[in-house]
Amino acid sequence: MNHTLALTLAIAGTALAAPAVNAQCCAGKNTAMPSGCPMNGATSPSPAPAAKAPATVSDWRLEDYATIGDALYKDDLKAAGKAAAGLAAYDKAGSMAKPARAIAESKDLTEARRYFKELTTVAVPVAKQQNVMYLAHCPMALNNQGADWLQRSNDEIRNPYMGQKMAHCGGFRN
Repeated sequence: MNHTLALTLAIAGTALAAPAVNAQCCAGKNTAMPSGCPMNGATSPSPAPAAKAPATVSDWRLEDYATIGDALYKDDLKAAGKAAAGLAAYDKAGSMAKPARAIAESKDLTEARRYFKELTTVAVPVAKQQNVMYLAHCPMALNNQGADWLQRSNDEIRNPYMGQKMAHCGGFRN
């Protein structure tokens, strides 16, 4: 199985940086933002800067992570579970195995998304070390606790925590 992807980095300084805001945050097209949205009234930023040249992902775990995130963005529990089971099987003793197994065994999207936050916690350092992917954040994720995730590109927010309900809520961290 070929586990290489061309991806770029936009993760530097993520720990303290405020998220950039997507203009469609917290609302689908042609609808108003819900009251109480912490990003209400925000403006759309310019895209996060790209690295000079795309980096190649040599760690297949990040490719599997991205597949899980894309499936959750699409509200597809079955696809998320399948990708997570594959990740857990290949990373048996690694740091991603336990949260990946939990996603694979999740009974619903809410449970899978809770474990996806745990998976993200261990995936971010790998992405930073490899200099790949973009870090995004949604302050409304997981009942307004807020959560980060990694994406392959910064062309649009694809929120795995809110799914199709609020697919573009959040922004990229600088």
